[in-house]
Amino acid sequence: MSVTPSITGISIIVFIVMIQCIIALFLFNKYFKNRHTNIFYLALFNLIAGIVLIFSALTVYTNNIILYLIYLTFVFSSNIFLVLFIQNTFYKDKKSPLKIFLMILILIFTFQLVIIGLNPDLFEMVFFIKFILSILYSSEFLITGVWMAKISLREYKKYKPMPLSPWIKKRYLLSGILAISHALIGYHYLIYIFGIIDEQNPNLIIIYINLLYSVVLLIIFSVGSLITWVMPGKLKVFFDRKFKPVKEVDLSEEEIEQKFLEK
Repeated sequence: MSVTPSITGISIIVFIVMIQCIIALFLFNKYFKNRHTNIFYLALFNLIAGIVLIFSALTVYTNNIILYLIYLTFVFSSNIFLVLFIQNTFYKDKKSPLKIFLMILILIFTFQLVIIGLNPDLFEMVFFIKFILSILYSSEFLITGVWMAKISLREYKKYKPMPLSPWIKKRYLLSGILAISHALIGYHYLIYIFGIIDEQNPNLIIIYINLLYSVVLLIIFSVGSLITWVMPGKLKVFFDRKFKPVKEVDLSEEEIEQKFLEK
């Protein structure tokens, strides 16, 4: 089942892609100033997240198998860069489950390629195959999103009672919320395929529920990422408006990032 593009749908996609590009450019600029590898991975993750949305839409509109493969490749790449960001931010040289997660992501991507290789026609693909692909797809987002959410919220809880600038703590909290939305967005395809069990008579209620689900989570993720990683000075001032440090512990962003790397 292919979908006819709408002006509203295209506008939402353009809006979100533009936000992701702004975030990526901001982070790349930051990386070239301080050369922190974790920032480079985060920039790539956000850039590819925008590209993923473009190929997701193209795949839905055309049902083209090549576009679908490109889409899955970008999804795989974005999740790889996210786990590398987590590793280089919260663990660096310390022991972590990085190798396990990388192995799982590679296996998932390999299974996807094998299944599609055996079923190259999206129009003729039976529901069971689509279901398996949707489970594999959503698992990528779930694995990386839960890991990011767990570590971010753990750090937020640890730093919350400390006399640090509130905007620093808010970045931990916001990144945890973003990670939850990232973990959930992967289920949009699983919802979608239940709406097209009968290709000739799709269930419009399920399709519209999936559309609303996807749009809400994408906007939360994209706008939330903009606020979290490109946090403007005025917002930092707002977060810090009631902050009265017991001693001088107000650190710059560079010092906070270095602190992340040293953890």
